[in-house]
Amino acid sequence: MAGPATTFSKMGVSTRLPAGYRAVPVDRGGDQAVIRLCVLAANQPAPGELPFLLLRSTLDAHYFLGCLVDRAGRWLEWVEIAVQHIDGLQNTPTAFREMLSNHLLDSRWAQRCNLLRELQPDEVVVCGHELEPPPALYYDPAAGRMTVLEDAGGPWQLCRDDELLLQAGLPAYSSSLARYVMAPSNAPATGFLPATKSAIINENTVELSAAFPQATHWIPFNPSCGLLEVRRFHPLGYEEYLDILSGLPWHGIRRHGQLIELNETWPAVGELAGENPPLFLAATTLENRLAEVFYLKLHLFSQVLRWVRQITRRTQLPFLNLGGESFRVRFESPHGALPLGWCARCNLLQPGQAVALRARDAGQRFFIRLGGPAQSIYLPAKVGQIASGLGEVRLRGVVKENDKIIVRGTLALRQPVTATSADILWLRLTLAQGSLDFFGHVYPEEALSRMDLPFRTWPLALDEEDETALHTAVGQFNLPPAPFEIIPLLSAPVDMHALAVLAVRTFLTPREAGFQDAVDDTLGLARAVAMQHQPGVPLTTRLQNLLSQNNQWLKAFGPHNLIIDGPSPEQAFAAVPPDLWWGLLALILEMLPALGPDSLCQDYGVMPPEGLETVYDAPLQRLEPLLLAARARVMPIGATSTSNPA
Repeated sequence: MAGPATTFSKMGVSTRLPAGYRAVPVDRGGDQAVIRLCVLAANQPAPGELPFLLLRSTLDAHYFLGCLVDRAGRWLEWVEIAVQHIDGLQNTPTAFREMLSNHLLDSRWAQRCNLLRELQPDEVVVCGHELEPPPALYYDPAAGRMTVLEDAGGPWQLCRDDELLLQAGLPAYSSSLARYVMAPSNAPATGFLPATKSAIINENTVELSAAFPQATHWIPFNPSCGLLEVRRFHPLGYEEYLDILSGLPWHGIRRHGQLIELNETWPAVGELAGENPPLFLAATTLENRLAEVFYLKLHLFSQVLRWVRQITRRTQLPFLNLGGESFRVRFESPHGALPLGWCARCNLLQPGQAVALRARDAGQRFFIRLGGPAQSIYLPAKVGQIASGLGEVRLRGVVKENDKIIVRGTLALRQPVTATSADILWLRLTLAQGSLDFFGHVYPEEALSRMDLPFRTWPLALDEEDETALHTAVGQFNLPPAPFEIIPLLSAPVDMHALAVLAVRTFLTPREAGFQDAVDDTLGLARAVAMQHQPGVPLTTRLQNLLSQNNQWLKAFGPHNLIIDGPSPEQAFAAVPPDLWWGLLALILEMLPALGPDSLCQDYGVMPPEGLETVYDAPLQRLEPLLLAARARVMPIGATSTSNPA
């Protein structure tokens, strides 16, 4: 069973890898390749544990710690290897799951890789499988090497031939989420190997153990021939770096609680675990340290905003999954003249979870969040307000506009739901001729009771038979119960909310333990200042007046929260001038959508016609003078910093 070789030339050199780990090649370059792409694997993983170091998982990918090594197996660069994995999409709302397909996900992956290659050329490692799927890959722990599924005809490959799959009674690759691996020369004879959870099984499929009996003890690494993305590894998570700036120690990179020692390859990173990490200038007083931390955090957060704006501008998609885990930090010049904190570079590594869809014939463009609702402190409650069930439908009218059908009716609920006229309705009507799917909007403000929801569908082209069946159903009260889903309309303001929460974590939460309380307090403060809104009275003035009347609120929202064991709020204002701090706090409140007249976005579904990225223009304009003023207090003659994305 051939596969990526793991026998490196023995040249008597140290591999510089962590003790207890090996570099396992995932490419097929062979022993003669000068540079190999490898995944880091434990020599003796605990029973039931994967040998690989899984950095994180998203709905469509697993991210593993890997490295580039030379011909002798010596470490050259740490990387993270993203392996496409689509089984996490099964929880996407029913109304939209049928619209997802391998073709859509592959195109999305390719677009993301191309965008990253353009925007971050020094971060991306081109491996050749960003657009073309690799063979199915398994890890043989006994041999300590990767193995591909292979017979006399060569490696088994992902079957993307729709006609061949349909002839075998299997779902087409391009229009489904099912994936099958096949022998390259004679698939019908050898059978199709199901590679995803949604892949159906029939007489033309084969089990892995039947096709490859020796695979019993193999560990899947990329069994569904998922596309790959490789980029430089950033050792620090965003929130980990915040904690270090705040004065907490870094606990290093760990696997199942055990430290993975990377000091030999990253001496500067190893220094972060010490008592006095080399992050700051030679600050002699607590006041100077507080002022410097304020600037460094502002600089870090400005990088976050710029990355989100730039990628949103290029994709015209929201993320719908932003959070602290979306960003990581590395040091641009760890051995330069500046302290590490002044050369920290933040990057947006986690891809967005939004997909743009258009309902058939209607033309409306809207965004769905892959995987459905999720619980996260960074997501507004609106994201999780998906209502579904069965309801009785009373059709009130069918009209024809531009040769397309629009249906008006009432959905009788079995229990009340929370909905607005901006939300999207999916409805499946069962008529005499079969079932029809409709999209549209509900209008709860027109309802006569909490259990009724008037609706109007988007235009849909129907044949004469279906149109007649709809007209016949108008006024009937015995239609079969109809499955429905009500999905909130979401756009870039969801990401704005996430960034506001991230700002709370950045500036108001010196330790993670108080994060939830800080977010709750901030939402309460936003509502309180909204109640005191007066035209012509700046938000900063109202904030200052409100907080000066309540010592507890000043304790929760003062600049002393920038660091652990900071000074009193009054003393902290000597390091961070009140006008800068109130300006920052006002910006955080303005970034929270739909909380009053101060909110920059009044609805979570706002889609500015000039571009989604424009929602970030006002925050960036407000942040820039704060950043310059904060830097001037630390280094009055100016300071050198890393470049930010435009």
